[in-house]
Amino acid sequence: MLMKSFRKPFQAFRQHNLVLRMVAVLLGIAALFVVVGNLRPAWGAASNPTVFVNDAPWYSDFVMGAYMIYTDLYVPVSMFKSLDGYDVRENKTLKNVMISYGTHYMTFDTESNYVYTDAGDRYHLTTYALHNKERYVPLHTVCEYFGLTYESKLIDEKDEKYVVRVCDETANKTFNELLKKYNPSYADMETETTPPETEPPDTKPPLPVEKERVIYLTLEYPASDETDFDAEETVNYYYEILDILSAYGFEACFFFPSEDIVTLTGEIAAALAASQTIGLRASTTREKTFAQDIDNFVYAAETGNQQLYAALKIRTRLLRAPSGSYARRFHISRAEGQMIAEHGYVIWDWTCDLTPQGAGTSQTKKLLASASAGIEYCPVSVLRLRVDAVCTEILPMLAEMITENDYYTVLPLTDGAEEINLIQ
Repeated sequence: MLMKSFRKPFQAFRQHNLVLRMVAVLLGIAALFVVVGNLRPAWGAASNPTVFVNDAPWYSDFVMGAYMIYTDLYVPVSMFKSLDGYDVRENKTLKNVMISYGTHYMTFDTESNYVYTDAGDRYHLTTYALHNKERYVPLHTVCEYFGLTYESKLIDEKDEKYVVRVCDETANKTFNELLKKYNPSYADMETETTPPETEPPDTKPPLPVEKERVIYLTLEYPASDETDFDAEETVNYYYEILDILSAYGFEACFFFPSEDIVTLTGEIAAALAASQTIGLRASTTREKTFAQDIDNFVYAAETGNQQLYAALKIRTRLLRAPSGSYARRFHISRAEGQMIAEHGYVIWDWTCDLTPQGAGTSQTKKLLASASAGIEYCPVSVLRLRVDAVCTEILPMLAEMITENDYYTVLPLTDGAEEINLIQ
């Protein structure tokens, strides 16, 4: 009797403990679902798709949708894998990402910010590693090169969020039909739009040239502390370049070293007399040193402006960093950019770099091809040149190419122009 009476409460205790364990397990599972659910972003998630490929939504865990960066829409590069016949490969050793379709390809060098194509083109183009280190590429550039069609719609003006759709020749539904089915809050209930017809990528037409292209020409005057600087040669190149610009009626912006203004007042006066624009650039070419103290950059600009005003009664708001605002070893942060703006300055980068060293026919042809591709792919291009022998060779041919195309327009880079830079 004693054993039986003891056994009953013990069994009751075990049953009670088992219930508590099961409750704890269920609570743990529920918590896990909550955590996982919170990790999936609401924007672009499965329940709220903002990216579509052909007639279906595309989404990836922990990867967001499209972003407007400056003037271009950027999308996750992995989404192009969803198109039939397309492949996306990333080489972390070589630091590049390649999109391919058959024999056509675009390779993005994520370190130097250059893109290479099967057509032999090479031009400056920036990609970004954003959510979960997913590489984002410019939607317009990729679609135009491969002959794809894309559509976009602004859904949040404040945060600049978009819904986008990429399609090849197999798409049957309209963009609005997809939105009505998967994301009705973004659909237009009154009008329907049919995606424009495109030819298959293997028979894609040549890149369209019937679009207007705006071009800013920028030239950097070498600093006196650069290892290859030769004052006499540089002056001769400089006046030859001024003559070329005048012959074609082009207005360019010359970025002079902010610490050499006193010795360059004659050259600056000549540029002003030829209706060219003046800017200031960091004198040092050592990116790491420049990055350690951004205040030095602003101080140098203030000093250069004081010297400009003392000698020629002018000032400039246009600035350029040694290797751009987002270089290999440093980048100007958003806070630093705001600080620079508060001093009244604007930073100008470039979309196409034409400053590689070494003259020669082969080099000139490569640079000219790079300039042509860069202008074609960018509605607004900023060409970077250097006052040297290479510039005197390529500039006349570049000018001929621009003047022969009625849709290319060279505009002066003025204080009021909307700056193009990579500050983020």
